[in-house]
Amino acid sequence: MIRGVILMVCLTLSLSVSAQDTLQAQSLSNAKFGLTFKKLFLDYQTTNGGNFGYFGRYTSGYELGFNYRIQPNLVLYAPLRFGVIDDYTNEGFTVEEHISTVSLDGQIHYNLSPDNKLFQTGVFAGIGAVMELDNGINIKIPVGIKLSFPFTQKATIDWQSEFRKSFEEGKSNFQHGLGFTYWLGVKSMAKEKEMSEKEKRSTKDSAGDGVPDELDL
Repeated sequence: MIRGVILMVCLTLSLSVSAQDTLQAQSLSNAKFGLTFKKLFLDYQTTNGGNFGYFGRYTSGYELGFNYRIQPNLVLYAPLRFGVIDDYTNEGFTVEEHISTVSLDGQIHYNLSPDNKLFQTGVFAGIGAVMELDNGINIKIPVGIKLSFPFTQKATIDWQSEFRKSFEEGKSNFQHGLGFTYWLGVKSMAKEKEMSEKEKRSTKDSAGDGVPDELDL
């Protein structure tokens, strides 16, 4: 797993650097909506006496998320997740059973760095409900960090790591995800500047008579 993650990060950096010239003419921060897909790595054993570096005991899942941009650096994010976790119920960490889960979060993401750079960093927090099939629902508080690499004019590749605090004993966990976000309605900064110039010209009133120059005969 770790080799695949390292390879993906290296490839992302390479593609991100090559795309920078094109991305300079775009601004992802003016896109209102975005769709996210991630592959998840679920770590329940670390918080139950295990080892954070024991990647072989991580389980997997998938995430489909919806982004709504409130402000240029502030995004409301709602991820729907499906996964499988292992139930560790003894000191030897023998897997008692595999449990399928479905979860839904509401999160606020804050971008700490400006757009059109090699990468953007962010922090987030929220609240979520996790349903373990046959085991009921537990509430969690996710807090984490995010790293995004501009990939094309409308997309980023994202790495996300979070700690999910549960109100039930033994249910807190770490979670990591690697995937991409596709933003809808990204506008060209050059076009925005051109439209702004046209608007200024259309409202210019050199004579000061309240009539725009374009209509002043």
